[in-house]
Amino acid sequence: MIKSYISTWKRPFDFQGKSTRKEYWSFIILNSIIFIISYIFFLFAIGISKGLDSSGLSNAISIPLYTISIVGLLLFFGSIWIALPLTVRRIRDVGMSWKWIFFVSLPYLGGIFILLFLTRSSMIYIDGKEYYPRYPTKKHHILGYWIGSFSVIALLVGMIVASLIAAI
Repeated sequence: MIKSYISTWKRPFDFQGKSTRKEYWSFIILNSIIFIISYIFFLFAIGISKGLDSSGLSNAISIPLYTISIVGLLLFFGSIWIALPLTVRRIRDVGMSWKWIFFVSLPYLGGIFILLFLTRSSMIYIDGKEYYPRYPTKKHHILGYWIGSFSVIALLVGMIVASLIAAI
């Protein structure tokens, strides 16, 4: 997982080619973990600097925490650029045009697009022809897809209802 994350950082301007499912999701997951940890350090630094008096101890503790959170924030902003070519490569890997990247930016629908299309298996090339892997035929796999599809639809309906309630 770490190797996939590092290999993604080595290709920041590569809009050509393809990226595997593992490479895409390991980058997204590890990047989210790094951002959450840096945000927690930032909250601790604020709590320590506000909770204690202006003693040397609070400054000695909060300055390294602020530094760690700033480094995490810089990594997060840098990873926004890295995620753009990575998503384009992943879209190509599942056999779609790069223009689908604009669909990701739509509210609500972009998240569903990521879940449905960017989690698909890569295309298989046999004798120069493109083939998609077979869809599942086992009952527990099909049941899992139905449960996943239902939960995504329920989540979408819940988000729309929550948005409508908040607007009232």
